[in-house]
Amino acid sequence: MLVAGGGTWWYREETKGELHTQLPQPPEFPERIETVRERIARVIGRMSVPRSVQTWHPLIDALLKEDERRREQLRSDPYPMSWNKPKFDTPPGRRGLRILNSMDSRISAEL
Repeated sequence: MLVAGGGTWWYREETKGELHTQLPQPPEFPERIETVRERIARVIGRMSVPRSVQTWHPLIDALLKEDERRREQLRSDPYPMSWNKPKFDTPPGRRGLRILNSMDSRISAEL
């Protein structure tokens, strides 16, 4: 296994004990995934996702503010890094936030 650290490189070989250990058993769940999906579909029902949002859920609003902070940092940073880019600037990212925002109002009404 190749490991890098502090400008130096070194190799570490796995011991026979590490290589021959058995993998843990996969987790078992009391309900089948299909049953869980059906229950969620009953709670949420048919949803429509708006093209624009008037009011964001506070947690989603915090994500959008964090994206704005990242955007400003990228503009001012002389050496912008790709991992500092906004997370939800893509159309799928924004749609995901709109879906979550719609789900929140549906689920809150059910509870």
